[in-house]
Amino acid sequence: VIAAMKVSLGESEGVFASAADVEKDGSTNARDVVKLMKYLVGWNETLGFEREAATSDDDALTMYFTSTMLRIAREDNHILGTPDGTIRMAKNEIEDAHMILISREQKSDLTLDVGAITNADGAVLDREVRYGYYYSLTLFKDEMHQSREKQNWQGDITTGWYSDPYPTLNAPFNVGANENQSFIVKVKTTADSAAGWYSAPIRVLDSAGNELKKATLWVYVWDFALDVTPACKTLFGLTMQGVQDYYQRYQIYEPQVHGSMYDIYEYWYNYMLDNRISVYGLPENKKEQYMDDPRVTAFVSARGSNVADCWDLPSYVNQVKSTYETISQKQEWLDKAYIYTVDEPWGVGGAQCVEKQWNSAKAALGEIPFKTILPLTSNCWISDQKRDMFDACYDYCNAICPQSNCFTISAPRKERKANREKYPEWGEYMEDAQLAKYGQFRPRYETLRERGDDMWWYICIGPQAPYANWWIAQQGTANRTVLWQQYFYDIDGILYWDVKFWQMSATNSQRLTLTRINNGDGVLIYDGDLWGEGIVPVPSIRLEAVRDGIEDFQYLRQLERAAGRDAAMEYTTRVTTDILDYSDDYHDIENARNDMGFALENLEAAE
Repeated sequence: VIAAMKVSLGESEGVFASAADVEKDGSTNARDVVKLMKYLVGWNETLGFEREAATSDDDALTMYFTSTMLRIAREDNHILGTPDGTIRMAKNEIEDAHMILISREQKSDLTLDVGAITNADGAVLDREVRYGYYYSLTLFKDEMHQSREKQNWQGDITTGWYSDPYPTLNAPFNVGANENQSFIVKVKTTADSAAGWYSAPIRVLDSAGNELKKATLWVYVWDFALDVTPACKTLFGLTMQGVQDYYQRYQIYEPQVHGSMYDIYEYWYNYMLDNRISVYGLPENKKEQYMDDPRVTAFVSARGSNVADCWDLPSYVNQVKSTYETISQKQEWLDKAYIYTVDEPWGVGGAQCVEKQWNSAKAALGEIPFKTILPLTSNCWISDQKRDMFDACYDYCNAICPQSNCFTISAPRKERKANREKYPEWGEYMEDAQLAKYGQFRPRYETLRERGDDMWWYICIGPQAPYANWWIAQQGTANRTVLWQQYFYDIDGILYWDVKFWQMSATNSQRLTLTRINNGDGVLIYDGDLWGEGIVPVPSIRLEAVRDGIEDFQYLRQLERAAGRDAAMEYTTRVTTDILDYSDDYHDIENARNDMGFALENLEAAE
């Protein structure tokens, strides 16, 4: 009541600014205050967020809403959320509502009816409804390296059926006895979406159309927009070669159904852009159009390889020259272009390869400026040269891209062994010889910023738990924290090697049988053909977490722009304070993000 009074008088009360609007009419005034007071003393008042019972309510069913960061086993029948759903989002954003339906009995041919998301003026927000497809998984366990000493890094190991792909819900569904079914409602705003409250009725119906459960999804849109151009630069693996593999694997040569390979690639490319992710290759025949697109933050302009003389072919050098003659026409194109040379170089041979390809690119391009990006998975000690890989590559790359574990505080091996239980990966990026010669890694990495280089990092199958990563076996808090840690360390961009590293069953393409899933490494989207969706990718819940993390990063950068980095860091440190120190409670992320949203809305209003 007190908060409602303050809000009605124009004072900022953070999260209470929306909660105090109990009539959900888009404003907080004396009517809300009076209604709250009547409600609290027992008058027959109904608050705007209270639900009505379903007309044919089924006691065997329970429906609740929770965070998409909470991965819930199909057999887990605990109620871990609230009866109705509430999400908050900026303009020009995508946000998910996560709904769980539990049944004590076998239920068949149920329908989930999600009504239009509208405000008091009839404006409508775009939305998609998706359901979780379940695997038998072991969470919190590093499935690729089971001998490593970090099995219990985040609580007990839990084995069960968990959802990762989320296909479109376009048919009736079943729920087993004492099981649940997960759904997400993906809500999209535009820069022109009206601020304030929206709502949508959600109903579970049986085959006869009887209303078994009923809820409301509330959506609050803040009165500010996320920038069209992502603050987080991205380079995720997706190329035309992937489309060719797709054709060969499924023998899809039906242009009238699927379109050409170029059409499919452009569709996938735009799908990733919609999730604020730029991938390696630009769509063929439309490169200049996409280089101009403000959503594109980076692209691979040319490739090297782990073969030192890969640039020796005159035909390839001429192709690179021609490419850069076009790119150099605009500075913004040059700023987005990266030559991806050696992948994860190792030892003397790797160092020589990096040097040779840098010199080859320099010879080929002359006065045209260029950038090379170099994923450095292991900063190995090169004993022959008495230096490490970072040192060897320092003069031959202007976007050295280490793995995120590079920020671990290093210590001598003896001390690492003694502290293994507390710090399972302490010092993984630095060995004794490097530590003795160079000191800690982070000050060395910061010298790249000082000389004007782009600051990147990356993750893949490593670093492993307890580091935050995008594995299936981690809860969504770890998946999303990666981008909060990126802001904490003031890194511009993140590289990820592939989004669709599929290897499906050759005998039954209609059944999802991923024989090479690598704990989700390299698989952020799934083949839509497996669910009858054609070329439309099916997102993983981890892709949703990645996009949400990139949008969190956007909030932080826009707050930094408006109020300074120290202000943004106050929210960041509520989530993470070190590469191995981050919260596993999704409330911490949600609360920090929501508080930022209200802060940005107030700053926007003040302008």
